[in-house]
This record gives sequence, C-alpha cells and structure tokens, in this order.
Amino acid sequence: MNIAVFGGRFDPPHVGHLQVAQTVLDAGLGIDKVLLLPANTHPWRAISASAKDRLAMVKLMETDTIKASDIDVARGGETYTIDTVRSLTQDKTNTYYWVCGIDQMKDFYRWKEYEELNRLIHFLVFPRKGYDEKTNLPPKFTLIKNNFLPNDISSSAIRAKVRKGESLIGLVTDNVARYIKEHHLYE
Repeated sequence: MNIAVFGGRFDPPHVGHLQVAQTVLDAGLGIDKVLLLPANTHPWRAISASAKDRLAMVKLMETDTIKASDIDVARGGETYTIDTVRSLTQDKTNTYYWVCGIDQMKDFYRWKEYEELNRLIHFLVFPRKGYDEKTNLPPKFTLIKNNFLPNDISSSAIRAKVRKGESLIGLVTDNVARYIKEHHLYE
C-alpha cells in the first residue's frame, strides 16, 4: 500500500488540511491512504492545544482514506520527522511518502538529519499561496499539481478567531468546531 504521511501541529486541524490530503489522494500518484499525524511537540514553534486534544480533533476528520495516526503522540518526547520516518519505514509492506508545503523547503536543511531523511523517504510537496512553485526541488521531491488551489487558511488565524468569539464556519469541520467549544480550546 502507498501511504502518504502528512505531519504537523494541527493546532487546530482545519479544512485546508483535508483539502491537501484529498489532493494527494487524487493527484494520480497511486497513493492509497493519507495519514494525518499530529506532532507531539514542534522543535521551532509553540503548540497551544495538548497532543491529546489535537489527536482527538484529527480523528474527528477521518474518512475511509484519510486516517489519524498517533505514532508521534504515543512515542512522546520531542518530535522529529527523522524518528517518525525511521519508525514507519521499518514496515516493509507499505511504501511511505512525506507530505509537506513548499514553504518548508527553505528550512529543510534545519530538519534533524535532513540528508538521511531525504535518503529514506520520498516527499510530496504541495504549493502554498505566496511561494514560488518554480522552486528547484531536490531529487525525491515531487510537486503536487493536479489543479490544486492553495488556500490561505491557517491554524493561527483560527485560534485568533476563537479568542475573539468569531465563527469558524468554513474553516474547520463541524465536529472540530464543537470539540474546540466543548473543551474551551484557544480561548
């Protein structure tokens, strides 16, 4: 099975994340399933909601082919992509691909053991608004085109809307909006 892994803070997960996952599935690359993988921690950015809450919200967005993965949350400690990829690629029955935004390419050299990471897994790169799609990508990095319309939905903007008491309609799924409200997240 070909599995694309979309890791991130998911703080909170939003419809843009689902759009990316569905685009990966529809891009004609032979991807059978996308795993949404909330990081336990992030080496460069703060995370507002707990790992448990972020994983619960991602699970609320599951479909038949888009699933939540708790690999980083269950492992605990600091989250580094290299550790996750090493763990995943021990499973030789599946082929794994890492999904990331083109905006992350400028900092790829900062990723822990980035050269080893590049050796272990193929990257599927999606466009982001405001970033040049003509960026020269390294080998094993494939730009997802498939008429993808990058959106400008951001988790930080959603957190700001929650603090202001504004509507989240169209930004997160109804289940995620309910979860945020019931658990008093981002207030």
